Amino acid sequence: MAVLIVAASAGIPFKDCGHSEVTNVAITGCTTSPCTLHKGKEVTIDIEYTANADSAKAEWSLHAIVGG
Repeated sequence: MAVLIVAASAGIPFKDCGHSEVTNVAITGCTTSPCTLHKGKEVTIDIEYTANADSAKAEWSLHAIVGG
């Protein structure tokens, strides 16, 4: 399941490239559009989702646009 994140204020717009399980994406400290992440600094990205089937294992792939 891949999620393309484009940052914006008042929530993070995202494109769920999987099966529409992702319901919300939040980046700690992101208050501007686009969200500026600083090299060497930790960032917490929370992704809320609802699985479409029972699973003993989940794998995520996260892709972001860097530098425009």
